[in-house]
Amino acid sequence: MRSKEIGNSSQTEKRLLRDMEVFSSPQFLRLVQRIGKEITDKHDAQIRFYSDATDHRAGYFEGRYIYINTMNMLTQSFPTLDLRSKSLIGVEGHECGHQNYSSIYLRRKYIDGIASGILYPAWPLPETERETGFLQSMKEGFQKKDAVLLGLYLQTAGRLHGYLEDAFIEEQMCRRFPGSIRQGILQNRKRNMEQISSLKSQIVQKKSKLKIMLLLLVQYMFTHKVNTWDGEVAEYMELLRNCIPVLLKTTVDMGESARYLATNQILLKLWPLLLEEAEGMERKIKSTGENKESVLKQAFDEWKKDLPQYSEEPFCREIRMERKEASDVLWNGGELKRTFSEEMQSIQMERESVVKEKERLTEGKTEPLLSELEQETVKTIDIGRELHNICLELKREAREKGYEEWMRERLKEILENTEFTPVNREIKKRVFRKEVISQTAYQKYRIFQPQIKHTLMKMKQDLLPVLKRKKTHILRYQYIGKRLDMAHLWNPEKRIFQTKIPSQNMDTAIGFLLDQSGSIDRKRWETSVLTALCVVEFAQVFGIPVCVNGHCTGREHIGRKREEIVCLHSYLEFGEKEEGKYRILDMETGGANRDGAALLYMAEKMVKRKEKMKILIFFCDGLPNAQGYGGKVAREDLQKVQRQLKQKQITLFVAAIGRDQEDIQNIYGNACINAENLEQLPHQIVKKLLEYMG
Repeated sequence: MRSKEIGNSSQTEKRLLRDMEVFSSPQFLRLVQRIGKEITDKHDAQIRFYSDATDHRAGYFEGRYIYINTMNMLTQSFPTLDLRSKSLIGVEGHECGHQNYSSIYLRRKYIDGIASGILYPAWPLPETERETGFLQSMKEGFQKKDAVLLGLYLQTAGRLHGYLEDAFIEEQMCRRFPGSIRQGILQNRKRNMEQISSLKSQIVQKKSKLKIMLLLLVQYMFTHKVNTWDGEVAEYMELLRNCIPVLLKTTVDMGESARYLATNQILLKLWPLLLEEAEGMERKIKSTGENKESVLKQAFDEWKKDLPQYSEEPFCREIRMERKEASDVLWNGGELKRTFSEEMQSIQMERESVVKEKERLTEGKTEPLLSELEQETVKTIDIGRELHNICLELKREAREKGYEEWMRERLKEILENTEFTPVNREIKKRVFRKEVISQTAYQKYRIFQPQIKHTLMKMKQDLLPVLKRKKTHILRYQYIGKRLDMAHLWNPEKRIFQTKIPSQNMDTAIGFLLDQSGSIDRKRWETSVLTALCVVEFAQVFGIPVCVNGHCTGREHIGRKREEIVCLHSYLEFGEKEEGKYRILDMETGGANRDGAALLYMAEKMVKRKEKMKILIFFCDGLPNAQGYGGKVAREDLQKVQRQLKQKQITLFVAAIGRDQEDIQNIYGNACINAENLEQLPHQIVKKLLEYMG
């Protein structure tokens, strides 16, 4: 049994992790923000998110702000990610409905009025002689300001009005947004109703009749049906039948005071139950000696366990108001009354305008046009499709993150396997690679793109024929061909021909190493980056594997000392996507340069390639300089490295501009090519290739 519990716990953790990945992702949050703005008309709701799996609230509305609990228990009760996402959209639709239709000012006015013995907006109208007696009793209770009776009325009215307001705003939102908003709202409503405590158990346990009646009203309000269990709730049915016309009317009445009037009307019908409940509380107070506030609190805490949490008013509003955070509602009513009156005046003017327009159209006998104007535009939001796209994007990001982690490990392994010359062996080395390419890099590329395209055309003309030279393949043992295969003339199947065909692959790999030390000024940086991009794009067009790295030195705290390290920067690796080339434009200069270590690291990557022709282009200023690495020491080391590259069958070209060429020729000899003019760069590379191939 214990192992099963552990297994279920593990599955829950995995699901929560998956939900956190999706519901906390910028893509999902942007989607919910966009939906919120679309469905709150001109109110421009501000959606804020929090994640609390222990919070029973799915969300709440607070003035201009809407809070959504992405890990609420209601949403987590659904078995699939698709259903859970629709549940969150349903929560958003519900709270945005409050934004569109609910008045916090009126709610506060109503609640504060009851606490002061005032019933807003008006006393209910009795429909029978019996209700006339109830009304008189109600007025007497309010006039006496009986603490228990008013406290009970306040809590009951607050909850009932909340349910009526919820039913109304959900009706409006479902009508206006019949897509995922409606699906989510109805899905959450059904689950909420499933979680209501059994009416039968409430009756058997002889719980509060007033609470049982509220449960019946809530059930009917949201499902339009109740379970009767062979007459066990018969004593409540007459009350429910009397309340149904009020319930049906209030869910479609657009008047802002309609729900308050309906609450008062229903509580007039339930007045005997209210009096019975209040009398029971009074008896408990006398028998136990407890104070009134304690007894009321105990009763209402018990209600919370059985009634759905639709209408709970968050107690954190005053806290946020004191901290001057999310609330834009002033509870003293000063500025709010002015704002509310202006809004009401605006609404009234809009309504008068609509009425006048209808009268004008009616007079003109334009009935088809009128009916067309009366039809509200239906907005649909397909959350299923949106969620599918978000999940695909998150999976892509996860793959890319996994790829980056794998790449870092691979580069670290290559570094550990590189055999360095003695002068470079003891120096610490680190590989650096940016996961995210900056927007600045893309902007720089757009600036350089015309020049890159022009140079690319020149490279195609000059370099392509050379790379394709002497690349042929002979197919033997053929049925037909241009010449006989003398070694297979005896073959009884008559497969005696051979054919020479050109190779599809140019059998070439290109590595590019950039010196990014502090001596690389702006002109050198631009020339080296442009040269690298031109070579990379040429290689990518023709399917040539290409790799671009940079190097410099830095400082690292090792114990109490700051020691020099070699910084090897990975920009583009063999087999990587084309987008990796933009990383080159994020290259920053600084530090010194230990060229020998970087060249041998690049050689270790290239020697593992299967291509016969391996070209390594190194862009530098010809001035190797690092701690204990310069002058004769550096020059001898680099010449030794050059010989090692030749033994590994790697062709080294060292690109230079201006006065750098002389310094480079002193170290690398004939490997130097002139990169001063990008127009001439292809010709320079072709010339060197012909020398090496000749």
